[in-house]
Amino acid sequence: MAVGRTFYQDSAEELRLLVTSDGLEPCGLMQAKRDKPDAATFIGSGKTEELGELAREAGADVIVFDIALSAGQQRNLARETNLPVMD
Repeated sequence: MAVGRTFYQDSAEELRLLVTSDGLEPCGLMQAKRDKPDAATFIGSGKTEELGELAREAGADVIVFDIALSAGQQRNLARETNLPVMD
C-alpha cells in the first residue's frame, strides 16, 4: 500500500476502475461504515435515502455497490432509490 493512501481510497479506486471497465461513467461516490449490515438494505434506511438523493442529483442511471448484496437488499435498494442497483 502506498504511503498516504487508505483502504477506502484503494477500494474506491478499484470500484471506479471496475465501473469504467463495464462501460459506465462514475458520477459520484458514497462511503458508509456500519458495525452490522442492515438486513433490508445493507446500509440502513437513512443512508438509503441519502444515496437516492445523491444519485439523482448526480444524474446517475445505476447504483453500484462494492460488496455482495442479497437479492432482497438489491431489490429493496432499487425500490427505495428508484434506480437499478448492481453489486
